[in-house]
Amino acid sequence: NGSLLLVTLLIGLVLPPRSPGWLALVGAWGGMILGRELFGGFAQHVFHPALVAHALLAVLFPRWMEEFSWAQGFGLPPQAAQWAACAGGALLVRTRLVSWKVPVCHIGAAIFCWWVLTQGLPSGSFLAGVLIAAFFFCTDPVTTPVEENGRILFAAGSACLAVLITVSGSTPHGETYALLFINACVPLIGRF
Repeated sequence: NGSLLLVTLLIGLVLPPRSPGWLALVGAWGGMILGRELFGGFAQHVFHPALVAHALLAVLFPRWMEEFSWAQGFGLPPQAAQWAACAGGALLVRTRLVSWKVPVCHIGAAIFCWWVLTQGLPSGSFLAGVLIAAFFFCTDPVTTPVEENGRILFAAGSACLAVLITVSGSTPHGETYALLFINACVPLIGRF
């Protein structure tokens, strides 16, 4: 059904551009085994496999992942990565594979929270990560709530948490950790 191909492409998207091949293989293995099979199996998993792969690699191989930003996952400068994420997202929305409301909510919440906390606009690298998360991770049909209101709450919550983690300066992997945390909260979000 193409899910393995999609997850593999998304794992490639969240790796630094000059990553060795073995790092991608470890990430793919970790994401599929830990993220998908151990946490529910096919179409039942709680955590997005590409995000689990990214978090796993950040913990196991911090030297390779330390200069990571989501914009670099494309191997492009931040502005080009933003345009590429928007083009891919526009294609998903145009083909009606995803609703426009979830990505817009994620992007809007991230920019608003960033502005509230810093009185400025987000950096290009952070904004590229927000766009990638908005179009490719917040719209995942398996690891997000079923109802549209839940998906909107998921998108806003993950955006605000990503901003808090990133602004605190603790890690460049804020978007990943925020999405994984909110993935774990999906059963609670689904009740609202």
